[in-house]
Amino acid sequence: MFTQFSLEGFSGPDWKTVFNLDIGWPTGKNPYENTVGLGGGHYSLAVGGTAMKVIDPIVMYCHIGYQHSMARTFKNTGKVAPGEDLRFRIGTSLSLNPKVTANVNVSGNILSSTKLAGSAVAGSSDVLVRLGLGFDWLVGRRTKWGADAIFGMTDNSGDATIIVNWSLGF
Repeated sequence: MFTQFSLEGFSGPDWKTVFNLDIGWPTGKNPYENTVGLGGGHYSLAVGGTAMKVIDPIVMYCHIGYQHSMARTFKNTGKVAPGEDLRFRIGTSLSLNPKVTANVNVSGNILSSTKLAGSAVAGSSDVLVRLGLGFDWLVGRRTKWGADAIFGMTDNSGDATIIVNWSLGF
């Protein structure tokens, strides 16, 4: 579970930048002792920026970000310090009409090693790459519903994920 705060930065008539701050909470049970992967088990803080270029009705975008997850001690596991996470995403959105947008993107994470009791865990650093397809539907002036299908393109990326989302703009 996470919350994201975004702020529009520099912009021109057909381009803009957006900066974001994400705060994540450790939902679920101890992820190192449970086979069901619900929740990451750590608090996290992430910053990032997105550059967008509009060529009506297409928007091209590129995002780069960085996430730091806080170390946490788990009973029967010990102190776990997740690796740092460099994030990227490049993609395009197509407006099908004023309220519906389709999108396709390639996203990834470059993960550094997780540390257990101060020692790096062998094989815990990785590069994850995914292909995402989705759509967004604007309902009213500030409410948006969306759905995404995400497919892993590397061995350790999840095979498939379906996401349904809702956002409220201010």
